[in-house]
Amino acid sequence: MYEIEWADNGVYWKYFGDITGREIIEGSQLIYEDPRFTKINYKLIDFLDTYSISLSKAEAAEIAILHKTAALSNASIENAVVASSNGELAKKFSFFFSHLCWEFFVFHDREKGNHWFSSKCK
Repeated sequence: MYEIEWADNGVYWKYFGDITGREIIEGSQLIYEDPRFTKINYKLIDFLDTYSISLSKAEAAEIAILHKTAALSNASIENAVVASSNGELAKKFSFFFSHLCWEFFVFHDREKGNHWFSSKCK
């Protein structure tokens, strides 16, 4: 499951429980197709409350296309991911986002991620 909260110039995207590739695709589409997306500068994606992520290669390819297309329509977004300190998920996101024009940050603590987001969305 996921929740999406919009701020004036950013979006907070929180996943929890067991996540599927389809849910990541749906959440991505909701954000990237929203008219507010072209005006935001910051995106915080929170994975701290996820138990697992089930993602096929086809879903990963679709997600990559969604993000690459979104980067073309709004190249100025700074992205941050909040993920557990084991680092596996953060490493995957770092690799993925390194191929886009977006800046990317990783936090292992929700408070630090929320502070980063709040400071950007004022």
